[in-house]
Amino acid sequence: MRHRATSSKPGFNRSLRRLTIQGPIDHITSFFCFWKPSIARRITIYFLIFGLVSFLFTSFLYAVTAKRTFLKSVGSVIQGQFSQL
Repeated sequence: MRHRATSSKPGFNRSLRRLTIQGPIDHITSFFCFWKPSIARRITIYFLIFGLVSFLFTSFLYAVTAKRTFLKSVGSVIQGQFSQL
């Protein structure tokens, strides 16, 4: 009795055949394109991505301006302390 080198799953041979016929790039793209969302879900996902990107951008700007303001106020306090000496 011979032992087969391939898996005993029925979809394995089909997947292997598709990989050899299509090529590795087409196989990967077809594997990751299993979900075809409706137009409403696409719009929701696009708004989500836009919201996250705008949130990250505004948070970064806020952090930069808050740091600048904090350093300026600390600098003025230190200068005030040195001027009293």
